[in-house]
Amino acid sequence: MFEFTTFRYLQIQIFTLTMLFCSSGTLANETCLEMHVIQSVPQGFLDEKRNIVGIDFEVLQQLETYSGVCMAKRLMPIARIWKSIEQGQHDGGLVFRSANRDPLVVYAAFIRHAEIIALPRKGLKIDSYEQLHKFSIAKTRGTPLNKRFDIENKVNVVEVTNYGQLLNMLRLGHIDVVAGSAEPIFYNLAKLKKNKKDIEVGEKFVLGSREKWLQFSRLSANLEHIPKLQKAVDLMKEKGDYNRIMMKYYGRGADSNELLKLL
Repeated sequence: MFEFTTFRYLQIQIFTLTMLFCSSGTLANETCLEMHVIQSVPQGFLDEKRNIVGIDFEVLQQLETYSGVCMAKRLMPIARIWKSIEQGQHDGGLVFRSANRDPLVVYAAFIRHAEIIALPRKGLKIDSYEQLHKFSIAKTRGTPLNKRFDIENKVNVVEVTNYGQLLNMLRLGHIDVVAGSAEPIFYNLAKLKKNKKDIEVGEKFVLGSREKWLQFSRLSANLEHIPKLQKAVDLMKEKGDYNRIMMKYYGRGADSNELLKLL
């Protein structure tokens, strides 16, 4: 009896160890990409339950579903994203294309064009680029706007963490102009008005447009997944998922002119 019990015990132990080994091997073989979500409303932020939500987060969720490629998504400020990309500390994410960062990344898939604007406080009018030289301007840290703006030292620029801060600074009269992507600027402007925060603005001045891409660090060990993700981006657009996500956060047509009409 003792010999049978001991033998049975050993069988159970061997079976358990075998299952653990097989399970560990399966987990080790499943690659989960480390992907950033830009920490800025409405691209990526925490809801009231402390869950990550936002446009970029939902887009990555959709790409994960269509490609079957596991993604661990985390909020990161834009300035930290580029340092991490350069050092290969995470795989990639959604971010605007920038020529001076071409050596750091692999452009996996084009997402969309975005209008870049300068928006003055009420009473100021911008008719030409040269007029920007006489204004105090705020933009988000680490975000290129256009080639001329980025290389000139004649423009008086203050950098902050997110678009919410930009609009608050404009509302309080600390700066003359905010500059950046039109959609988050008008999104945060509408949010302030909804919360009964008085803010008046002038007419937008278009600086140009930029391309948003799914980008990977050149040091990523998971570049072989790019073809799957390219197909997933195409499928997401074909099925209308990207427009649906944009509409969810921006409302009628994700367009700055339409957003301005809502104010």
